[in-house]
Amino acid sequence: MAEINLLKNPSGNASTWQTAASVLVKVLVFLAVGVVAYYVFLYFKLESAKDEVVMVENNIVENKKAALNMPGREELLSRQLQLKEFAAVTAGHAYYSKFLPALAKVTLKNAYFTNISLNNQGKMSMQAVVPTLLDLDKFLQVFNDPLVSSNFYNVRLGGFTKAEDQNGPVYTFNIQLDFNPAILAGGQ
Repeated sequence: MAEINLLKNPSGNASTWQTAASVLVKVLVFLAVGVVAYYVFLYFKLESAKDEVVMVENNIVENKKAALNMPGREELLSRQLQLKEFAAVTAGHAYYSKFLPALAKVTLKNAYFTNISLNNQGKMSMQAVVPTLLDLDKFLQVFNDPLVSSNFYNVRLGGFTKAEDQNGPVYTFNIQLDFNPAILAGGQ
């Protein structure tokens, strides 16, 4: 009589498929366990982050309370408001004190100015005094310099007179000129 072996599979292809299916099931089970472990890790990490958020929020509330109860807070707030208002006022202010040093850089040391009148649109008139006509010529040549003419231009003379001073004769003249209004700006 012939023996029947029910345990052995005579086909080789079926055995390969069974092995592949077994490996695939094991990999899927391993991935499923990994995903569950990852979600457990994320859950505990989220709880830890929530605890940190609560702690930071409590610190913020405590710091707000401390700031509101700080001694001298009202004085500090009023001074800050005054500084803001001062900054707004000075932002549009023309700094005429910056004009004279700019003019002094381009004129002679022995010339002096009287009756200065200027506005923030860039127009100026003044009376100047020099000791000699040579100094007057040097004074006017300064305005021809390209570095100077970018800020001071359209120079006009008038009212030229010779007078006596305690140091001798002096020449007085009126000057009208245009200047760069940026010289008067506070940030310059």
